[in-house]
Amino acid sequence: MTEKARREEYLKTKISEGFSLFYDKKKNFIEKKEVPYVMRYLGQFPSEAQEQEFEPDEPETVLAAFRLLDPENKGYIEIEEMKRHLETSGI
Repeated sequence: MTEKARREEYLKTKISEGFSLFYDKKKNFIEKKEVPYVMRYLGQFPSEAQEQEFEPDEPETVLAAFRLLDPENKGYIEIEEMKRHLETSGI
């Protein structure tokens, strides 16, 4: 396993752990107010102003996250695979 692959696997695990701490299985999502806590768990420390004005990441960042879920570089994620990630990892 290459260093890049190990790093990606570590990040997947860390993100899954962070979301699982706050994931509400009954509602099938995490509350917006919980996002700063997940970010802190991941080593990111948004300011209070950033927390109030939380917006989704830039498209490049979102694309990078999806690439982690597409290790075969197919350019897409099968619906069943995405459901599995969302149900089991809370991502």
